[in-house]
Amino acid sequence: MSRVAIIAGIRPQNKIGLFDSAPDSTNADSQPPLSEFDSQWGCADWQAWHTANVNKYGATVANQKFITQFNQLSSVNSAYNFCKYNCDWAQYFGNYGIDVSDVTSKAACAAVTVVDAAGNVVTNTAQGASSASGLIKYLLPLAVIIGGAYAIDKFVYPIFPKRKISGIKKKKK
Repeated sequence: MSRVAIIAGIRPQNKIGLFDSAPDSTNADSQPPLSEFDSQWGCADWQAWHTANVNKYGATVANQKFITQFNQLSSVNSAYNFCKYNCDWAQYFGNYGIDVSDVTSKAACAAVTVVDAAGNVVTNTAQGASSASGLIKYLLPLAVIIGGAYAIDKFVYPIFPKRKISGIKKKKK
């Protein structure tokens, strides 16, 4: 199973195909699959199981069960290695006082936060530009007319000789 699928929380299929599928992660009384030979839970499964435990037993018991079970995973387990890079997952457990992150995953999540903030700035700028474009459709023709008048006065009129206006001549009778 790919790292992206694990981080995204896509439920993996039975790796070997010889054993039963993974237990239901929405049941608080399910036993998480800990062996590498069992079908594994992804990040979403561990979070769903913790949520089910919080709903049934309360946060303290749910946290104890999660910490006990998650710490029993081997260091080659995909969820153990890659769920900490799912920033929402790490934040969920962080809200319950469980630090599932390490230095590199915290740095990766901080980078994601910066990129998200930059995306919000771009979105807000685009919205501002959209508002400005509504005003521009009225101001642009006016600017063209004023600019054209200025150009005619500055560049076209000097080409033609100026006629002097003399006094009004009276017609002879």
